[in-house]
Amino acid sequence: MTTTLALLVMVLVVWMIAAGWCGFGKRFLGFVLVLAVGLALNWGWMVWGLDAKPLEHPVLMAQGAAIGYALSAFAIGWMAGRITREFQATRIERNAGKQDSLDLTQREKDATPPL
Repeated sequence: MTTTLALLVMVLVVWMIAAGWCGFGKRFLGFVLVLAVGLALNWGWMVWGLDAKPLEHPVLMAQGAAIGYALSAFAIGWMAGRITREFQATRIERNAGKQDSLDLTQREKDATPPL
């Protein structure tokens, strides 16, 4: 693997992690910014690095693929964030040595139907 290719792969990985992190935290404006920067870098590489014309078919297909990568990373991050938040919401907190009373109040007893 050449140095240029390794660098491009590393940039793609970092970009996808940033998109996933935006999804994890539900940061939609941040995702739009990450997407715009990634598309600009991809477009710049295609035009200046590979000497392609800005609106030719391979460039547009590469941009479409980049949008797909970003949306996938965002969706995976969003799902991971949702699972994490739901898991934390159902976690039982420990009271440092204290025990909460599980007795029902009189109002709760009155509202409970007899067995």
